[in-house]
Amino acid sequence: MELSSNLQQIQSQHLSPLMLRSLNILQLPIGELQQLISTEIQCNPLLDITVNDSLNNEHTYTHNRINSDEGKLNFLENIAAERSPQDYLLDQVPDIDETTKTAFIILINSLDESGFLPKDTAIPWETPPMEDAYSLLRTLSPRGIGARDLQDCLQLQLPKHTPLYELVAHYFDDLEHRRFTKLQRILHRTPAELRTLLAPLKHLNFAPLKTITVQVNFPITPEIIFKRIDSQWTVAIRGMPEIRMSDLYKELLLHSFKRGEKKFFTEHQRHAQFLIQALQQRQSTLEKIAHYILQSQIKFLEHGSEYLCPQNQKQVATLLAIHPSTLSRAIKNKYVQIARDIFPLNIFFSHGNHGSLIAQYSLKERIKDIIRNEIKNMPFSDDAIARALQQDGIWLTRRTVAKYRALLRIPPANIRKYLSP
Repeated sequence: MELSSNLQQIQSQHLSPLMLRSLNILQLPIGELQQLISTEIQCNPLLDITVNDSLNNEHTYTHNRINSDEGKLNFLENIAAERSPQDYLLDQVPDIDETTKTAFIILINSLDESGFLPKDTAIPWETPPMEDAYSLLRTLSPRGIGARDLQDCLQLQLPKHTPLYELVAHYFDDLEHRRFTKLQRILHRTPAELRTLLAPLKHLNFAPLKTITVQVNFPITPEIIFKRIDSQWTVAIRGMPEIRMSDLYKELLLHSFKRGEKKFFTEHQRHAQFLIQALQQRQSTLEKIAHYILQSQIKFLEHGSEYLCPQNQKQVATLLAIHPSTLSRAIKNKYVQIARDIFPLNIFFSHGNHGSLIAQYSLKERIKDIIRNEIKNMPFSDDAIARALQQDGIWLTRRTVAKYRALLRIPPANIRKYLSP
């Protein structure tokens, strides 16, 4: 499927689920994409993975799918480890003896989806360290973890001996079944007073385990690499392993299916072919962008960030024959390596109507360069820096210069003069 095809025609319509998945694959950084592919391969028996070591040379630049010792992605071994809710709980455990830690692990693996430890759970309570591990579990964040039921969960989050704690402890059945008239009579409260008493319940956690966000920590991995070889700049795309239809798929094509089996095969076939096409289109889009950068940013590659000239996204999308939204997603959360430096891919593109707009990164570097070359006992004021930028065709107010200078953690001129030797 062409990710950019027909977007012009459908932009006022609802995107189909497959189109949304295609766009998601396009904008995923490489670490998250590897995670997605790994999951798809494990779930779909019709998919297989191979590593492509081929090199492709084109015209005045080199286009490599990096799979050498320097850049090769050992795909399944480099998937970032997922941080599960259980990992989050384990991280809070202080140094305890191995026996108690083992008991603790048994407990957290016995929690239900809400984070409760139901009373009928088969736990070897006769093990001496289990009581200590259980007491520890009930002190962890988020509060309510390890509760035996919802009532216990709420009590763990409320200060003891308060009216609301006593209400939950002694009248939970009435509270759960919303017998508010009965509670008003028992507690001698008016409707308004009861509402006030119950108000804090809205802020309590009714399913503590579900509030733990699963985090996946991916390293920054540049997908586009520019290198200078002899007198020539080359661009390389960090290649993904080749995803293809498995040998099982070829065998099943010759197989006679029953009704249920046919549906299973057809659905997995459709998902597998979609993934393969979406990955190919993602790679193709990145190649177009990389080659365009190589052609349009040669001064930046040769001389550094002060020569960065970001291009207007709409204009570049037109030149590359893709939709602007496709370009926007393709450059999101991705990185470029130039020699030993790594830059966000989106520094090469601007959103405004002026293709010559200087990106924030380049602007900061230019201000740093001006200050670096000033006379130490006669530092440039923000006004003077603004005038120097005007000579390069960059028009900024003094206030804007001061903002960027502050972001660079560079003090104002009077402080720099005071600190000069």
